Amino acid sequence: MTLNFYENLSNDYVKLLESGNEHNIIIEVGEPPVMQTFKAHSTVLCYRCSYLYDEFKKLTINNNENIKIIQKPQISAKFFNIIIKYIYEAMVNLEKVETSIIFDLLVTANQFQLEELVARLQTFLIENHPSWLKLNFSKIYNSKAALVSIIQREDLQLEESKVWNYVIQWGAAQNKTLPSNLDDWNEKDFQILKNTI
Repeated sequence: MTLNFYENLSNDYVKLLESGNEHNIIIEVGEPPVMQTFKAHSTVLCYRCSYLYDEFKKLTINNNENIKIIQKPQISAKFFNIIIKYIYEAMVNLEKVETSIIFDLLVTANQFQLEELVARLQTFLIENHPSWLKLNFSKIYNSKAALVSIIQREDLQLEESKVWNYVIQWGAAQNKTLPSNLDDWNEKDFQILKNTI
């Protein structure tokens, strides 16, 4: 018989994150006035987020406290707060979270190369919000990495040919000068579509 104490371990790691004790990294996300700092630990990141650990290793120490600072101004503090808690706690609560927020979290998790979280969020969206995925195809398309990642899934509830048709329709809608009948297109029209996509 195996006795599991994962919940206590998870809670202890959250306490470590919240207290900031023994940290050797400061991660700054967002831009003023919505900038936020997080105190982190390279040993945790080494095993839980290789992307941030690699960022840590690239930096030189510029202060007397031997703390390295990672700056990510393009990352929302709101999303990074969820990401860092996932790294330490190994949990993400999606109850009462809007689907668009879950998708944006997926994009952020993908940027941090958190494959386990990305896969679970994709599955959650496909199983619980397939109509949202269809209705927001252009948003997903504009985030190409997320689109490719979702399309490659075997459990996608949409045929790949239909996805391709949506991509073509979206590309044609972006160029009002293209003929509405595909049979009337010439090589230049196809090149315009290609460049758009």
